[in-house]
Amino acid sequence: MWLWRSGRFFSHDYAEVNADIYSMAKGMGNGFPVGGILIAPHIKPKHFMLGTTFGGNHLACAAALAVLEIIEKEKLVEHAEKNGTYLLNELKKIKQIENVRGKG
Repeated sequence: MWLWRSGRFFSHDYAEVNADIYSMAKGMGNGFPVGGILIAPHIKPKHFMLGTTFGGNHLACAAALAVLEIIEKEKLVEHAEKNGTYLLNELKKIKQIENVRGKG
C-alpha cells in the first residue's frame, strides 16, 4: 500500500509539502477499487464537487476502513519507518553503492 510506506502518510510529507488537494486511489482498498480526495480545511466541499470513480460507495468505504484498521492494529507505519531506516543505513555501508536516497 502506498500510504505510509516511508513511515509518513505520504512520502512528500518529509519535504513538508502542503497541497490544497490530494487525489488518491488504488492501494486504499488493498486491491479493491476505491478512490478518495483530501482537501485543505479552507476549501469548503459542496455536493458533487469532489467525485471519484470508485469513491463513496459502501463496499469501497468498508474495504478502505478495513485496510486502515489493519495498518493501525499491526503497527505497519512504525514497521515501515524502522525497516526503512535500517535498510538505508545498511545500504550506505556498501562501498559499491554510490547513491542511497531512500524515502518513498
